[in-house]
This record gives sequence, C-alpha cells and structure tokens, in this order.
Amino acid sequence: MITYRNGMPIFTSEGKQVGRVADLVLTPDAIKVTHLVVGRGFLFTEEKVMPETWISHSDGDKLVLNTDQTKFDSLPNFRERDYVRAPAGTLEAVGNQDDPMPDILADPTQYYPDVPRSVPMRGALIGLNGPLYVGRETRNIPEDATVLDIGGRVLAKDGQHVGQLEQLVTNDEGQITHFVLSEGLLFKTHKRIPAQWIDHVEHQDIYLAVVADALTTLPDYNQT
Repeated sequence: MITYRNGMPIFTSEGKQVGRVADLVLTPDAIKVTHLVVGRGFLFTEEKVMPETWISHSDGDKLVLNTDQTKFDSLPNFRERDYVRAPAGTLEAVGNQDDPMPDILADPTQYYPDVPRSVPMRGALIGLNGPLYVGRETRNIPEDATVLDIGGRVLAKDGQHVGQLEQLVTNDEGQITHFVLSEGLLFKTHKRIPAQWIDHVEHQDIYLAVVADALTTLPDYNQT
C-alpha cells in the first residue's frame, strides 16, 4: 500500500532526497497511478516525471524509491517548450500598437520573431519581416493521461464542493483503493472515500459519482 500526500518528500534507495510529490498522473479512467510529477528546488522550480514502478514503499511521511539519484536525474521534465511557426496572418492580427492587445499576444513572452533569442517588448513584433515563432508547451506523459492535484477539490455529483483531497492510497500495483477528504465547511471531520465513488478527474479535481449527502453515510476517519 502506498499513501500519497501533497509535498511528500521522496528519497532514493541511498537515502538522498530528490524532490517532493507535486501531482499524480492517472490512467484515463482514473483508477490507477502510472507516474508522479516530482517537484525539485525551492517552490518547485523544476518538475520531473517519474514512473510509479520506481516506488519501493511509503515509510511514514516519505516515499522511498528502488533506484538511485543518477537514474532519477535522467528523468524527463514534466513540461518542455519548443517553438513552431505561427499561423499565417498572426502578425496582421496584432494590428497597430494603439489597439487593445489581442488574446494571441496576451503573454508576449510566448511569441518571438525570427529565431527566439530574447523576450521582445510589445510592439517589437510590429512591422517585422521575419517569420513569427510561437512558444508551444508539451507534457511528457501519455497523451490520454489524467493529472490529479493532491490538495485539489473534490466535487459531488450534485455540484457541491465537499472538500479537498488530502491523501490518495493505492495498492502495490498502483491501483487506487481510496482517498481521504480533508475537513471543511461541509464536513468537520475527515472522510475515507472508496475509489469506486470516483466518477472522473477533470482539471486536476476529483468528481464523484454520488451526491454530497451520500458522504454522510461514511464513518468519520481518524488518521492516527
């Protein structure tokens, strides 16, 4: 059994801390954890994607891996950026500098004329003859995978926000068995919710297949 918590430290088999749990990557049906997004550095300045099979066990409030730091350091980044040619007419869509900035240039750091070398000021794109390159972000996870935020919202079938995800528990094969709902406005105690009650995961939040009143039938959960 593996227990995941937000910010849970992760250690190698040698006892070296390599990061903390940031997010979990699930199968499209949200029944199994396949990868972890591991945050590294102060305020998660870098994120790595690690297979769930690298976890040896959870030891108290930390995860222990079955591999060393050298192998961990070779993992791909969760997000990677490259640049592609912008669609024809993008420059014309900018208009003159007195017009409101269109959505396509809402973040000017994403758009570069010619080969990207520096962050241009607004207006640096106007009247340039070279091609425009647009920043594109990709995620190194399966295309149909679902990303779950530990600490994200849990919503009932009737739309009620019933609490936050505090813990997620899997068996040794990575299949979700249950999760723990935090205390909140609706429930003054923790609730242990079976995985069968999960309908789907969307926008990193859990959506339940039951209405909020169904959770009152669950006993209070004491984590100690």
